[in-house]
Amino acid sequence: MHTPTPLDSAIMASMAGEASFQHLFMANPQPMWIFDLSTLRFLAVNQAALQHYGYSQAEFLDLTIRDIRSPEEVTRLLDVLSEQASPFNETGLWKHLTRDGRVIEVEVTTHLIQFAGQRAKLVLINDVSERLRAERALREHEARLRLFIEHAPVALAMFDRDMRYLAASRRWQDDYGLGHHPLDGRCHYEVFPEIGARWRELHQRGLQGEALNCEAERFVRQDGRVQWLRWTIHPWRDDQGDVGGIVIFTEDISERKRTEETLRQSATIFESMRDGVLITDLSPAIVAVNRAYTDITGYTLDEVRGLNPSLLRSGRHDHDFYQLMWKNVLEEGHWVGEIWNRRKSGELYPQLLSISTVYDPQGAPCNYVGVFTDISQVRQSEARLEHLAHFDPLTDLPNRLLAYSRLQHAIERGQRTDRRVAALLIDIDRFKNVNDSLGHHIGDQLLQAAAARLRAVAVSVDTVARLGGDEFLLILDNLDDPAPAAALAQTLLDALAEPFMLDEHPPIYLSASIGISLYPDDACDATELVQHADLAMFRAKQARNAYHFHTEAMSQGMREQLLLENRLRQALDGEEFVLHYQPLIGADGQMAGCEALVRWQPADGPMVPPGQFIPLAEELGLIVPLGGWVLAEACRQGRIWLDAGQPPRVMAVNISARQFQHPDFVNTVRATLAASGFPPACLELELTESMLMEQVEQSIDTMCALKALGARLSIDDFGTGYSSLAYLKRFPIDKLKIDQSFVRGIGLERSDGEIITTIIAMARALGLQVLAEGVETAEQQAFLQQHGCQYYQGYLFCRPQPAPALEVWLAKRI
Repeated sequence: MHTPTPLDSAIMASMAGEASFQHLFMANPQPMWIFDLSTLRFLAVNQAALQHYGYSQAEFLDLTIRDIRSPEEVTRLLDVLSEQASPFNETGLWKHLTRDGRVIEVEVTTHLIQFAGQRAKLVLINDVSERLRAERALREHEARLRLFIEHAPVALAMFDRDMRYLAASRRWQDDYGLGHHPLDGRCHYEVFPEIGARWRELHQRGLQGEALNCEAERFVRQDGRVQWLRWTIHPWRDDQGDVGGIVIFTEDISERKRTEETLRQSATIFESMRDGVLITDLSPAIVAVNRAYTDITGYTLDEVRGLNPSLLRSGRHDHDFYQLMWKNVLEEGHWVGEIWNRRKSGELYPQLLSISTVYDPQGAPCNYVGVFTDISQVRQSEARLEHLAHFDPLTDLPNRLLAYSRLQHAIERGQRTDRRVAALLIDIDRFKNVNDSLGHHIGDQLLQAAAARLRAVAVSVDTVARLGGDEFLLILDNLDDPAPAAALAQTLLDALAEPFMLDEHPPIYLSASIGISLYPDDACDATELVQHADLAMFRAKQARNAYHFHTEAMSQGMREQLLLENRLRQALDGEEFVLHYQPLIGADGQMAGCEALVRWQPADGPMVPPGQFIPLAEELGLIVPLGGWVLAEACRQGRIWLDAGQPPRVMAVNISARQFQHPDFVNTVRATLAASGFPPACLELELTESMLMEQVEQSIDTMCALKALGARLSIDDFGTGYSSLAYLKRFPIDKLKIDQSFVRGIGLERSDGEIITTIIAMARALGLQVLAEGVETAEQQAFLQQHGCQYYQGYLFCRPQPAPALEVWLAKRI
């Protein structure tokens, strides 16, 4: 409802006095009129209305209120007039017509009055046309702005000072996963509560009037995706020039960054390629070359930029050759072939060249790219191989020379393409048995059948070669990882395990061992790669019907083994072996003898432990001469002690299985005793149970012959072997030596103590002496002594030491 104004009150008050009313009515600057409610004719019009509508007083009073309405508002006017009148009607908006036909929008306020005795209405007019036009223009501007923001092709959002959304583009909502739900009025930090302090600070700086931007910033989205953004924060200002909020613009430049990275990678690949590359325009003039081009030709980019590639021509090809080459390039878009060119140095060399046409997005040629490989080394190798036999005559497989050449080529390809190469060395297990039992002609047939089977299985492998005998080599290249080599090896093993049917012979079954080495993991040339495959194959043979990959530990172990072998062979001639002696203590606490223990003291290095060189000496067959030296040196030292006035004591010497089984062993002992003058009764030869049980009857004969010489015999490490009473009573021995593993268990393991007491009881029953090895504590000695052990040996009494040191030790005990 309309709220009465002072003017309304004045009008109502002045009704009583017509003169004062007329003055107030006519002088009022606001357009006003009075019309008859029954006839709708104007009764009075003030000067402001006359001026505003353009009518004269007479013209106006001759009109009705319908005459100043547009036709579409007449019906509305009649509806309003038919309503129940009230003292103060509501204000309404109307469209009026001026005398010149203009339409103006006015705000109308009406008052029910009595005028000249008639029911009339006083009308006050407020022209709001300009205000409404301004408001409509503002709304249209805001609508256009909102439309622009909503449909902007970039992520764009507008905020007020409280960071509430005023508008946001659809791209913003899509980029940030907001769907198309309304954002107006929502706080940005409620929509994205995870926004960190740094961004909140940037927003505040924008709200303080600072314009901010960043050309590229890396973001990690909540789903883990990496996104690159270009962003701008810009303040917007209101009519008074105050900051009303900020506009944030973001652009996802991830694709651009990926393109830049792709270009960078392409440039890196271009520069790192082993093949030479040159790029020309269509003239053709060189615009770019890579590092390999410079390495191969000797020309730098600065020297050849803008020049025709023909500067490399060797003169070996005629005009027709080049004409045909370019004809193919122009008509087919590429050409590949071998060509001779000239380096900057003047040297001619062959290359494998590929020329391709590069097209722009519209499909028009824009550049030529030439990629070439220097194949001079390949041609040199081929020239040498022309004079050699390339294939094995028995199997028609590539022979060793061709196999190594192909392997080297595969390695060179692997260097250019950064791919692995695998060498698989195959050896047929126990093939010698086939030749020995079935004959060489059957062995040859088997090799032919095995070669055919390898070719059939390894159909995708470029080279299956026979290196000689029953050894084959397969070359597998272009590998990302070793898995295909392992899979092929297992397939080959399975294929060779299938029975071979030869003529009328029963099925022949074979197995194989495969060693695998990889370029560049294990070696960088063919010879070393095969050597490493051979080491791996040797390891596989320990299991048989298996494959094994080479490891650096194998090579290192082999190098150390070879070095140790060479040093061991030289040590015998170089007198690098020495004897240390460890006392044997009787139950009375006195020294009853000693055991001679060999030590290796190289002249240029630390002492080598027996555990390293004794097994190697056995493997190399050096244990017999080494054992002979130990026996002779022990007897010699024993004689020296006797000549120095020492009482006769036992000299115990370990005998290896090979020594004991050697046909001339007894004669060697006899000759040694004779040469040294050492009493046979003082020599005690220590044997092991295992060596005696290999050939029992022969062992008994040898032992009896040694006893006939007067030597004493003992079984070393007793309890760790057969420990058979049935055989033990047949052996002419004098002593049992309890293994130190049982002695260490005294007081710790009940079973060890029981074994010891059993051995002592058995020895007593057979009339044998007992010695305990490895006695290190008084508790151990007490236990042994309590149960009747007669001799002791161990660190409790004395460590093994050279003869002079033992003499000092003995002198202190006397």
